Amino acid sequence: MTEFLIIIRTNPAGNFEYMTNCYHCSTPVQPDRGSTRQIDGSIESFCCEGCAAVAALIHQSRLETYYKKRTALPRPVDESRQS
Repeated sequence: MTEFLIIIRTNPAGNFEYMTNCYHCSTPVQPDRGSTRQIDGSIESFCCEGCAAVAALIHQSRLETYYKKRTALPRPVDESRQS
């Protein structure tokens, strides 16, 4: 079972923003940087295009039990190391 955390915060304009965790790595999804994809008929949120691509590949390869059997979360990408 996948667990999701939804965070409610206010933006600089004082409006509420809803944040959720990445479907693949559980990193909080930043509203200005995240993406969504349809996975098994549901729209899921991702922190980056890398996580979205990996999740799509896992499901297209029929390896979705990975999400049920994993015992640890994958490490988020260290964007400071990318060129």
